[in-house]
This record gives sequence, C-alpha cells and structure tokens, in this order.
Amino acid sequence: MKHILLSLSTLSLCACSIEMESQDPVIEPIALQEEYAEGGITCTAEGKVLRVSGLLSKQVEVNINSYFDEYAYQIQEDIRNCSTQYQAIAEEGVELSEHTTVDFHVTLIDDEHLSILLLQSKYFDGAAYPNNSIETFVFDLSTGQPIVLEDFVNDMQKLTELVSQKTSQEGLTYPSDTSNAIEKFYLTEDAVVLVDLFSVHAVQAFEVSVPLEEISDQ
Repeated sequence: MKHILLSLSTLSLCACSIEMESQDPVIEPIALQEEYAEGGITCTAEGKVLRVSGLLSKQVEVNINSYFDEYAYQIQEDIRNCSTQYQAIAEEGVELSEHTTVDFHVTLIDDEHLSILLLQSKYFDGAAYPNNSIETFVFDLSTGQPIVLEDFVNDMQKLTELVSQKTSQEGLTYPSDTSNAIEKFYLTEDAVVLVDLFSVHAVQAFEVSVPLEEISDQ
C-alpha cells in the first residue's frame, strides 16, 4: 500500500488582515500518490497539488495552504474508502479498478488575489467516460481566506441574467433541470469565469466569462 506523498498537519487559521506591500509568491507543485486494494478492487490517485510560499505574511501562507492540505487529505480518505462503494457490483475472482488523476491550474496571481483550479478526473474500468470534478478557490492575499462569489459580485441577479444569455447563445438553457447553482468561479486579469454550471458530462466543461467591469466594484 502506498501512502500520500504529502505531509499534513493541524493548522490554525487567522482571518486578521495584514498590510501587504510587495511579495513574490511561489507556487510549488507537490506530488500526490495513493493506492489502496481490497477484495479485488484497486483504487489509485496520482498527480499534483500545490503549496504557496513567498508571501510577506507567514500566517496568510498557513491559511491558504491549510485548504490545499485538507483537499489532499480528502483525496487520501476517498481512495482508502473507495472499494466500499464497489463491493455491491464486484464479482468473485474479477479485478476492478478506479484511477484518479489530480492536477491544479493557477488562473491569476497578483498582489491582491490568488485564483486556483483544482481538477480531478476519475475513471472506473468499463465506464463510458470519466467522472470529472472541479474545485475553485479565489483567495484574498491580505487575509489568506477564500472570497465567495457574493463577496465579489455586486449584483447576483444581473450575473444570472448574463449567464442565461451567454448559455442560450450556445443552445443551452440556464437554469435547467441539469444545471448547478452559480457558485464556482475563477479570476483572470479582467474577468470572472463561471464553471461547473451543468452536471451533464457533455457540457460539464462549459464556462461563462464575464468582464469584471460589468459585475464588480473591485
């Protein structure tokens, strides 16, 4: 059995604001590898997560990295427990396997914000397509705490209307029975990009980019 190549520790969080002058953030990829086998079912995860350093405030670094540590820890727990969910379909003498790849993407890093995508793709042998998932974090670099969309956008109703307009141009309907709430987003230099708007595999990767000047005072 392999164990995750990442040291996890209990980290204290502080929401206090710390004045920032200038900084040189460093994003370090951290290798992740986990495997668990039981009863003919093998589950693995591999890829990379991240750690942030080079900020003026060590407490802000601790705050941000605690979210990535928790994310990695949850992947480890999912792999250790994943054989349980397949026991009902497992046949004696038949080997089953699930493989998870993990990656991240930095969409923006400046003096005020760090915007990160955390990506997972799970493939179960015999499945028609992988099960993809995405998590997003936009951190306030003065506190190290995540910003939710409602904190950043000054008119959520207008944002919903814009999403409806942009999706209809692609022949999609938002909201619909297969849509998710507008929650997950990432930042670029001039836009908020909304993701995970639909739960259907064929349009799961659909994104809506909205210029910041249209929806935010920041």
